[in-house]
Amino acid sequence: MNSMKNQTGRCEADRPLADRMESLEELISVVLRISVITALIVIVAGVVVSFVRHPDWIGSGNALPALKTGAEGRIHSLSQVGTGLRDYRGRSIIMGGLLFLIMVPVIRVAVSAIIFFRQRDWIYTILTSAVLLGLIISFLLGATG
Repeated sequence: MNSMKNQTGRCEADRPLADRMESLEELISVVLRISVITALIVIVAGVVVSFVRHPDWIGSGNALPALKTGAEGRIHSLSQVGTGLRDYRGRSIIMGGLLFLIMVPVIRVAVSAIIFFRQRDWIYTILTSAVLLGLIISFLLGATG
């Protein structure tokens, strides 16, 4: 029961709805910012790794076609991304960052569902959980088809 009390010693349920929604929005804002910044850092790291592993891409006009077509090969599956990450391939690192960026809205919905559950707001917990389930199913269907 202690975990449900805020700094003033009051229960979450005793706080006005506007206050609870404001703190929820602040938490989600922080999660979104951290997620986007993390994705950006991973993408930039992938670009740096690509140019470190292929320094000729920087100054050679002849290397441009290899950069466009992919000297490291095209990536068509998550397993290829995983293999490329393991081998420190820049293109796979970039793809991993982009995939993480695509997952940011899913993370937001998951965080919202957890917050609503902790606040015992069962209607919003069910709604956000249904949205989360729909997102997960769509990703799984997209991966297989």
